[in-house]
Amino acid sequence: MTASPSHPLLWKRNSMSTNPMQPSSFSLFFLPLILISMAAYTDASTSPYSPTDYFLLDCGSSENITTSSDGRTWGSDSSTSNFSTFQSKADRQGASVEQVPYMTARIFKSQFTYAFPVSPGHKFLRLYFYPAVYSGINESDFFFTVTSGVHTLLINFSASLTVAAMEPRVDSIVKEFCIHVWENQTSLNITFSPSPNFYAFVNGIEVCSMPNNLYIRGDSATIPLVGTNYLFDIDNYTALETVYRVNVGGASFEERDTGMFRKWQDDSYYILGPATGVALQRNDTDIRYTPATPAYTAPTAVYSSLRSMGPEYRINLNYNLTWFFPVDPGFNYLVRLHFCEIEYITRMNERVFDIFLNNERAMEGADVVAWTGGAGIPMYQDYVVYMTRLDDGINQGKQDLWLALHPNMVSQPHFADAILNGIEIFKLNQSSGSLAGSNPQPVPAPIQLPVLQPQNSSKGFSEFIIIVPALLFAIFALLFLVVYFFILRKRRRIWCRVSGQAEQMSLKHSGFSLPKELCRRFALSDLREATNDFDD
Repeated sequence: MTASPSHPLLWKRNSMSTNPMQPSSFSLFFLPLILISMAAYTDASTSPYSPTDYFLLDCGSSENITTSSDGRTWGSDSSTSNFSTFQSKADRQGASVEQVPYMTARIFKSQFTYAFPVSPGHKFLRLYFYPAVYSGINESDFFFTVTSGVHTLLINFSASLTVAAMEPRVDSIVKEFCIHVWENQTSLNITFSPSPNFYAFVNGIEVCSMPNNLYIRGDSATIPLVGTNYLFDIDNYTALETVYRVNVGGASFEERDTGMFRKWQDDSYYILGPATGVALQRNDTDIRYTPATPAYTAPTAVYSSLRSMGPEYRINLNYNLTWFFPVDPGFNYLVRLHFCEIEYITRMNERVFDIFLNNERAMEGADVVAWTGGAGIPMYQDYVVYMTRLDDGINQGKQDLWLALHPNMVSQPHFADAILNGIEIFKLNQSSGSLAGSNPQPVPAPIQLPVLQPQNSSKGFSEFIIIVPALLFAIFALLFLVVYFFILRKRRRIWCRVSGQAEQMSLKHSGFSLPKELCRRFALSDLREATNDFDD
């Protein structure tokens, strides 16, 4: 089978059984003349690192070639459709969701394996997920496991629950892993396995080689295990998951100058408390890389920005510059801290500080200039932290990994201050080979207050006709009662006349007789005398 130059991907079916109960797999083969045609990245002459292997797969796309907003070219997996998988489109596009690769997806009804032909060495594996409705399948119907060789990357994973619980809020997610490919391996295999009665899906897959010893350095670099006197080795048997990659004091960006397209977040969300220090960015700084810290370690944008505690000596001594990062408990974490002096600090013992991880002192008396030999020279320090489970709960939530800096005044440095340029945090696999954490708990739906619906004019008019007469009737009834009791009170004050021997008189229409002790009686002789015998 041959392929034309317009179709850079050639898919080959591997002796796959027609039994739908058996897993299926497909392998990728690139035409020799266009091995790197899918990758549109900076020229090798200006890039500190050029990947030997680079794959961008727009899963579920019906087009052979697509281009993402950053200018990179993606290939299609359209030849993979069979009884166990099909392509689909998302039912909606979130405001922050890019067209490529998120708006198409590959849906799996049973176990399925991608095989990427790669050279030996360390690889970035990036899986792109956008939880949405695909071909009528709801977000809540996707639970699946992802494995690569002996490593379990995700288990019973729900992209919907994961995205809903993320802060700051996002619509999509990229899960990045670092995996070693051995000499005897011919491909990097990625297997998707739906949980029982559920589906699996993926929007995009990226495979990118990385320099040896970038993160997995083996015996060449032992790392302190914080809180103990032990050292920790990260060898080629270890797989990593990128949890956080933070540009401290600078803006979020996707690097293009190292050839590996790593994404860096700004640290504003993770800085803790009102005392956030002072952020500084110096784009005019000449960053001088070294053999110990080559140019692909981190881009110049990371080392050209920093966060310090500020110029106030007394204030700095009374607080810690602190960040927090929610992580899965029960795992070891590689914490890489990037440093570079780009301010006025040029000599040793001008700025000295302590580094704390989870309230344990990881480094005492850190002095960047003493480490590097001068300003503008970058370096990094690695530490391993174990996040203990607080209980045995299977679905225990995230725990915060704390990072704090505080001035160390033992050597009487010139400034009471601390700095940091960048942070990278990686989860290390357990002894079982698993990197998988539990799904977040569902986020409670916000309480919906009742909304008053506007009423149409005819309904309002009819209610007006009913309410107004009733109100008028109530007013008139109240007035009637007031007048009635007023008249009644006035009648009780009537002076009683007595004619002849009458001892009492009835009030007209009163319905009752006044007691005789309330009326005065006059004799006829008294009346004659008082009126002069009725003389007018």
